[in-house]
This record gives sequence, structure tokens and C-alpha cells, in this order.
Amino acid sequence: MKLLARPSFRRYITTEGFSFEAKTIDVAVSPLTPGLSSVATLRGERERLLSDLCSLVDDRSNEDWDGYGAEPVSEDAFRQAYFFIEDLDDDVEMPTLGAEPDGHITMEWYRAPDRLVSVSIGPGGELTFAALDGGHPYSGSTQFTGSVPQTILALISKVTR
Repeated sequence: MKLLARPSFRRYITTEGFSFEAKTIDVAVSPLTPGLSSVATLRGERERLLSDLCSLVDDRSNEDWDGYGAEPVSEDAFRQAYFFIEDLDDDVEMPTLGAEPDGHITMEWYRAPDRLVSVSIGPGGELTFAALDGGHPYSGSTQFTGSVPQTILALISKVTR
């Protein structure tokens, strides 16, 4: 599965010039573009994660990919995970990815053994989540309908702050 390339904002906010004039323009423009550098970095992280998702699905698209009878990751689970990642706000840290033996995709935000969030995404948008916030356990399930549920966003925010 191929992703469409997106233009990087970085090329619009940096200069390649070394002259005095180029540096003067760069200094003059920088107050007009606060935060764009971090937006470009976050967009780059999201694009890398989406690319990693494609690789993960390619590697786990066959029966028994783990040698223990694992189901392949389905195209629908891939689509749901892709849209989930796309819907994360720019200020949300990107997760690590994994595949589960039942064919679901896992996203994890990890700070420490007692500070983590794990979200499992299955076909049809089924979301199952578990979290530890300083030893306080949370778990549940919900449906992904195109927007990341506020419950999950709140847990991610608590764990990654």
C-alpha cells in the first residue's frame, strides 16, 4: 500500500542562503512564522509513522507471520489505524506501532512501566485500550468513527506530559 507524498513545510521556513542578505531575510521573517518549525517536525513524525504502519502491515499480511498461527493484519485494520493516526492532533506525541496475533494493530505511548497507554485497533474500528497513569489502571473499549475518542486523548495526554 502506497502513501501519497505530502510537501514539507520545512522548505518554506528555512533558508539555504549564507549571505548577509539571506540571513537578514531569515531573521526578519522568523517572527512571522512562530511554531512552523515544530509543526513541520511533527508532520514529519506523522509521515514516518504512517510509513512504518505500511511496512508493518506488509510484514504481517500473511497467515502465521509470527510462527505461532497469527492472523494477518487486515486491510480494514490498516485503514482504521491510518485514519486514527491522521486524526491525532499535532500536539499529541506519535505512538510506537505493533501487530497482534489476532490481526489487530497496536499503538503504544510509553513513559515508564507505570505510565503507558496501549490502544488496539481492529477491523470495523473496534478500539480496545488499557492505560496506567502512575499505577492507576484504566481500560475500556469503544468504536473509532473517524475521530479519536476524547477518553483516549485524555489518557495519552496524562501519560505523556
